[in-house]
Amino acid sequence: KATNVASAIGGLDAFQEKKIVLSGGQNKNLNFLPLVKRLLEPDIRQAIFFGRSRGELRRISKKIGFTRFYSAARLRDALRIARHEALKGEVVLLSPGAASFDEFRSYEERGRKFKEWVRALK
Repeated sequence: KATNVASAIGGLDAFQEKKIVLSGGQNKNLNFLPLVKRLLEPDIRQAIFFGRSRGELRRISKKIGFTRFYSAARLRDALRIARHEALKGEVVLLSPGAASFDEFRSYEERGRKFKEWVRALK
């Protein structure tokens, strides 16, 4: 679900493998700086920022020197980018750190759609 920064960071910490992280959505007046600082760690190969908060995530990233990111208007677009960028053995992790209301009715719907789109990639 990861609808806040702390839970998004927890998701990142749950995997040892290199990761491509999909973060974004609608910011609920949260401070994204701790999340972006976590993206600087060597286990994160790339991030893809999506949704309404993508501009804010890009600005914070540029300010602190994180440059390994792409930007996408919607989650599905972010997943398409991740599909082309992911290397064998990497984890593509949806860890938004933000609400889903810019694109979905709920975080449950966002999660269902993400799983549906991933399954369709096979």
